[in-house]
Amino acid sequence: MIFVKMPVLSGLPETIEVKDGEKLIEKVKKQIKETNPLKEVKYEHLLGQVLKRVRILFLKTDDKIFNWSQRLKENSQKKKIQEDGDYWDRIRKGTNK
Repeated sequence: MIFVKMPVLSGLPETIEVKDGEKLIEKVKKQIKETNPLKEVKYEHLLGQVLKRVRILFLKTDDKIFNWSQRLKENSQKKKIQEDGDYWDRIRKGTNK
């Protein structure tokens, strides 16, 4: 990215002259509009890249949530199996008395 913007940066003047009635911020805004460093950016390409990254982020998040829910489901099944085993053991102990 630095190599792409290097010609634009080299074309900028080293100092900015400020007139008495003009503020520095307004001067910079005016200069940015004149040079327009983003004139060669294709917005469709930029939007596609952003959407691709957002999609990847959502897919990673979805995968994490799926893994968490799988672990919770496995843990609940293990607890249920333990409780069922304990249940019959308790009934056996109760009937032996």
